[in-house]
Amino acid sequence: LEPNNIDALYNLGLTYLDMDKRLEAKSVFEKILALNPQFKGINLQLGLIAEWQKNLDKAISYYEKEIQLDDNATEAHQHLAGWYLNHKLDFDRAQKEFQKALAQEPNHVPTLIQYGNLLYNQGKYNAAAEQFEIAVHVKPNDPTANYYLALMYENAGKKILAISQWKKFLQLNPPEQWAERARGHLGKL
Repeated sequence: LEPNNIDALYNLGLTYLDMDKRLEAKSVFEKILALNPQFKGINLQLGLIAEWQKNLDKAISYYEKEIQLDDNATEAHQHLAGWYLNHKLDFDRAQKEFQKALAQEPNHVPTLIQYGNLLYNQGKYNAAAEQFEIAVHVKPNDPTANYYLALMYENAGKKILAISQWKKFLQLNPPEQWAERARGHLGKL
């Protein structure tokens, strides 16, 4: 009845996503952008679809547009930080996006872990450990956060904390390959 009703179109696009019909959702979201390029949330959804299509440069472009429209678009900051880090290898921009994302959602464990990895790769072991400590505090049984926290303690020369953390990690029944590595670290300590 109202083919240009943007709110109805947005809900239709989200429904297509729920039904795992991403291409149909993409078509609807692109129509919304044509009707109103300032509509918040559309670029985020198109970025997620572009990620699914493995078109990472396009996804980054959509996330950047979403943030231009709404600097409080936390999920766009989260995804953008990860892709600046892993796809563009732009560590400075990744760090800025991680900081914005964490300022808006400080307990988002995947973002904490990725940011911790960035800090670790920059040799900032104490700062990285802080991110992993927060992640473990928020989600105590997260194997990835526990693994990296143990590694950070070890790299920072905090032997007693590292031993304790490796033992805690092994109690989480991690995948065997990770458990084997953890036992190796424990043996060296």
